[in-house]
Amino acid sequence: MQAMLATLTEMLRRLIEDVEKFCRKRRGRLALSELTDDELRDIGVSRSEAMTEAAKSAFWR
Repeated sequence: MQAMLATLTEMLRRLIEDVEKFCRKRRGRLALSELTDDELRDIGVSRSEAMTEAAKSAFWR
């Protein structure tokens, strides 16, 4: 019983980590899409590259 509980706990921990990672990536992509052309140029990213990144699926690695 304890082994099953430990396995379920680990699965839940991994799920929570995955959801947190998804949220961080989505916020980052949205922030990238909101930068001005000057800000994008400062970090070496074109508007096209920023929009391509922002449009990626939620599950894109």
